[in-house]
Amino acid sequence: MKKIIFIPFIILSFIGCSSDLTIKQSTNNGNSSSSNNGSVQLPTESIIDISSGSVASDTPAPENASLYTISSHIPQTPTYDTNTVNYSLTGIYNSPNVSMKAFIENSAVNKNINNDTMRYIIKQQIDFNNTAKANNYKPITENDNINYKTVPSNIQIDTKWKNVYVINDPATQVQTAVTATCIDISNNVYFFIDDRIDRSQIDTTRLNDIKTEFEKGYLLVHEKCGSESDIDNNGKIIFLFTPISGNVLGFFYTADKYANNMTIQSGIYSNESEIMYINSSFLLKTTDFQANKRLLISTLIHEFHHMALFDVRSRQGYDAFMDYFVNEGLSTLTAYYTGYADVMRDYVLNFFAYEMDRPLVNNTQNLSYGYSYLFMRYFYYRFGDAGLQKLINSPYTDYRAIEAGSGMAFNDLYKDFLKMVLVTGRNVTTDARYNVDEFNHKEGTAEYEKSYISLAEMMDIFIATPPFDETFTTTYGYDAKNVPPYTFQYKKWLTMPETIKLQGTYTNTFYTLF
Repeated sequence: MKKIIFIPFIILSFIGCSSDLTIKQSTNNGNSSSSNNGSVQLPTESIIDISSGSVASDTPAPENASLYTISSHIPQTPTYDTNTVNYSLTGIYNSPNVSMKAFIENSAVNKNINNDTMRYIIKQQIDFNNTAKANNYKPITENDNINYKTVPSNIQIDTKWKNVYVINDPATQVQTAVTATCIDISNNVYFFIDDRIDRSQIDTTRLNDIKTEFEKGYLLVHEKCGSESDIDNNGKIIFLFTPISGNVLGFFYTADKYANNMTIQSGIYSNESEIMYINSSFLLKTTDFQANKRLLISTLIHEFHHMALFDVRSRQGYDAFMDYFVNEGLSTLTAYYTGYADVMRDYVLNFFAYEMDRPLVNNTQNLSYGYSYLFMRYFYYRFGDAGLQKLINSPYTDYRAIEAGSGMAFNDLYKDFLKMVLVTGRNVTTDARYNVDEFNHKEGTAEYEKSYISLAEMMDIFIATPPFDETFTTTYGYDAKNVPPYTFQYKKWLTMPETIKLQGTYTNTFYTLF
């Protein structure tokens, strides 16, 4: 068997400087050792961190290997600073037959499978959170819930709830007072429907599936995160089915956790209850419920996690408003541990296709659900339930909560994450920090259907499919302009340079050959 030698996986870490890395081009001379499968498995100690200067490798590159790089702007301190940075990664060739081309600029089309309507919901939450902090509003506690209660007492089937405030158009955020009726009750949920909906047009038998499946997720969220409060003193949460424009599936509104006589001072009505708003289209007989059921159940669990997280932190006297990349990362993670990872697959694909210009460290509506989910999946893989509990119960709301959960500096964990994206499933290393088994299973296998992430396979498809081939490949290098912190550029090099040169402030590049 021909022996294939892998060049050691070198990390270039240049802060405010430029450096050269020499890559020797040569064929396998047959004098190096190999593993049983014909390739050297890279040990941990072969991962070298170069912080300045230059380094040359004495190991010949494998035949027919390609150079792969991943680069990111990583500030010394994690920040939401919108200031961008220019950095370049240039391949230098000595052959006169290869002409230089302009640097390839990596900028993605701004698209989102969850469309802009869902981002209005996040913007609405951010606006209220800022209002609550500015006015020093405090959430209702279970000790004073007797003073704040708009929900009817002794709820039964057909109980009417008058003057419930709903947001039917997230773009306008206008609240409308409606009357709703209880149509079903489960162990943990009261199901109400907006009385403006024609009851003859809905199929209430669908609630049976919702009750059964949500119950499982409800208990798992209690186990992984913690329980919700009971400010309305009825022992259950409330699902209100109401029309919602766009394709918004449902949402939890933090304003409902505050006293109405407080929020009304800012022009916002509170329903003073553990309530979630669900798009009533799921109950319409004209809607294909079976095709949408998993998406609906996953959304209910996702939104319930937002509620539970808010309450868990509030009860401890912590700021309940975790930064959105953490908050959404935690809620999207529920899809994985409650058995709905398939729902998140397209969000990950969408991130790599159209959202790589959206930073991970983000507290705006301009975040990528797929990016937050993938990072939180990696966090959960590394640190498990114990790390999750430390994160959730940390007094911090931002990247420091990630540090509390992991016991690592955020930038170090992020660098590990980037290395994992680059090499997992590539037979480059057996180091479990970077070669993650649950991200390596091929699509169509039983193992894949538990995880729904196959990173190497996914990236190979992007590389081979126009127009994404232009995004994920390069011949001579690239000049990444206006790059926000904590975005990254992934490239397969179509030719092998003799030297690559990195320039950029607070820029890191990781590379390997396979």
